[in-house]
Amino acid sequence: MVEFSRRNVLAGMATAGVAAAGIGALSETGSAWSSVSSPTGSSLHDAAYTSAGAYAVGGSGTVLRRDGGEWSVARSDGAGRGKSLYACAASDDGDRLWVAGSSGSVGALDVASGAMTDFSKPVNQGDSFRDVAVAGSAGDERVYLAKTSGTVVGGEASGESASWTATDTGSGYAVTGVDVRSRDAGHVVTSGSSVYETTDGGATWRTVGLEKAAVPLYDVVSGREETFVAGANGQVFRLDCDCMRWTPESAGSKEVSAFERAGDEFLGAGGAGTLVERADAGWTQYGSETGNHLNGVALGSPTVVVGDSGTILER
Repeated sequence: MVEFSRRNVLAGMATAGVAAAGIGALSETGSAWSSVSSPTGSSLHDAAYTSAGAYAVGGSGTVLRRDGGEWSVARSDGAGRGKSLYACAASDDGDRLWVAGSSGSVGALDVASGAMTDFSKPVNQGDSFRDVAVAGSAGDERVYLAKTSGTVVGGEASGESASWTATDTGSGYAVTGVDVRSRDAGHVVTSGSSVYETTDGGATWRTVGLEKAAVPLYDVVSGREETFVAGANGQVFRLDCDCMRWTPESAGSKEVSAFERAGDEFLGAGGAGTLVERADAGWTQYGSETGNHLNGVALGSPTVVVGDSGTILER
């Protein structure tokens, strides 16, 4: 069964300090990944599983759907505006797929009917949204949008309408990734190495670390016991949520642009077609059949990774 997951040694670092980390072995060995036929040459930026199967989103508003082992174009105009889509996330029941992207594009796709509800430019926010996280069932979601200006836009959906509020993290940097572990709690990361947490549904965001990490951060997996963030140069940081202690880990040398966790499975993807997986022994790095940058991960059966130039990998 597919889980519709939400998502998913530096001294003197952050507000709570950082522990020295044991670095797991890295491997360049091959794996069971295969490149599959893609109906688009546009870059694909994210992927997610829904109750109707896997979807991917990308350039010029492209929305792809996997059905019967084949990928096809489900929509070519995104949220109705033809703007590039950078992120997607499913409702908890998998019945709606939320998409977000450039020029304030936001939409919710009913995966059964194929109808897209356009929520673009919430609270007149026209800048690009880099990521989206969703909690709740279709028609009753709480939505979190990561904005390039350093703002998180939160929405309460009620059917085909929604109320929106924008909250500034105060970082001054782009919010590049967001993940929630419940309707009210989650984390965001920024291009300025900051990590913020909310426990009140996005009304406030407090700094929980990593301003001195000196690398931009791109994605986050928010958990009750552990939270992981990833960024440039293969840097991954793990937060013990009980003691608020950060531990740096190495996932190789390539940028980790996206990663996702479901149970014991933990997969990341990034620069030059690189894939990384985490186990008790540390991180294992794999090459793939493509040298294209990989941008999005969706764990399921099969697991899907998408990237530049319409790249789709499956395992």
